[in-house]
Amino acid sequence: MTSWSGQYQTINGEEQITALWLLTQATPPASDWASTLVGPDIFTKQPPTPDAVADRSKVRGRSHP
Repeated sequence: MTSWSGQYQTINGEEQITALWLLTQATPPASDWASTLVGPDIFTKQPPTPDAVADRSKVRGRSHP
């Protein structure tokens, strides 16, 4: 299972989400402390490529209700 926790910020004029993630994986009982990995992510806005726009226009219906 993976989860992210972070916050939306504007840093140096750029909008971004700075987040930390936790990834939990199955381990034997003797390795419980090794079952959770932690890491950072920074999400920024990126305009879609012309190819991505063309591909999306071929999809029927909404991607999410």
